[in-house]
Amino acid sequence: MSGASIYDLLHEYEAPVVEEEEAAPQNLTYQADRLYLISGIALTAAGSVAMGKMPEQAVSELSQDLKDTRGQRLPVYGVKQAMSVESLATLGAEGKAQRLHELVQTLMHDVMLLLSDLPKGNGCDIVLSAPLHSTEAQRLILEHMRSAMIKGGFEACLGDIRHVASGWDPHAVLDTGEEGGQPYVLWLSVDSLLNRADVAALHQRGILRLPEQPAGVCPGEAAVALLIRRMPEEEDADLEGWQLDRAQVMERQPRPKGRNSKATGSSDLDKLLELIWPEDKVPEGPSWVVVDALRTADSSQEVSNSLSERWPGLHIVTGGISVANWCGWPGEALTALQLILAMADLPAEDSALVLNVCEDKLARALVLQTCAQTPEPEQEAAGTADKEN
Repeated sequence: MSGASIYDLLHEYEAPVVEEEEAAPQNLTYQADRLYLISGIALTAAGSVAMGKMPEQAVSELSQDLKDTRGQRLPVYGVKQAMSVESLATLGAEGKAQRLHELVQTLMHDVMLLLSDLPKGNGCDIVLSAPLHSTEAQRLILEHMRSAMIKGGFEACLGDIRHVASGWDPHAVLDTGEEGGQPYVLWLSVDSLLNRADVAALHQRGILRLPEQPAGVCPGEAAVALLIRRMPEEEDADLEGWQLDRAQVMERQPRPKGRNSKATGSSDLDKLLELIWPEDKVPEGPSWVVVDALRTADSSQEVSNSLSERWPGLHIVTGGISVANWCGWPGEALTALQLILAMADLPAEDSALVLNVCEDKLARALVLQTCAQTPEPEQEAAGTADKEN
């Protein structure tokens, strides 16, 4: 696979037969604070994560090029079998852009499969969030994406294709503003920290795993594609998937050293959970929690204490997924990767919590709230009787 181009792979994908139908609605405006997650896929060091498919945790490998301050090779989490693509060197782009280009094009074959689930008559925008600083690199990658979509037979449903640098806040990334957009949006979020500049940045932040700081994070990378429905401002539509409202972000007090540090951190997280998961809105607790990274024993204890206090029986060990175990630290792709990790094995009728605790001064939470209708007691009883008969 590493030697093939995206165009070589497209012959494996049978383009759908497109029937003549009314043009998809254009330039609708949407509720900026609400999105609906439908499906997704991600490329990680652990392998592909998809709906109904959760690979085993990844094992880090020692980098050939990246070293710590003592000259020792750093453990990293890299995506295997990334595609070889056209070089961006002639555009004057930084070296990182080439790796992002490879990850995006490797993901495009799976993007076609996601878009084959689009309801007929609905258009879809595409938003690429990746830290690409070269405008020429952005242009070339977007052009390749558009060409792949046309060759795959999706030109009729294709809306706007654009790039944004940051992928932390999905509601900001995917907002159409006053100009409106298509009912569906495909979000591609990609980043790679397997380069010297990003490793230095992790070191400067004090979160890089080193011999003298074994509780840090390892450089990683990921490429994620999520199919998302926007909610029109005045439409009460039948919904599927999971409702995703804006994140709650809370500043955390500096944790004191010593025996009271865990109690202080847990108190902050308790308040965050009360804001993001009010009992009157979501009476049932989450099936599991996806955490960015549990860097220290203290942070693991903080999260576990807060979860078990709010939902007895839910523990970070048995009901938690740490992103770092699948791909190290994925940079700007973190939020999107957390969302697909939450969705992959989540039953349609269950909900999940996405929690960021790696930063010392703030915590952030997102809720994937199920859109599945809870059966009425009479319907549930009838269904049970049918099964018995």
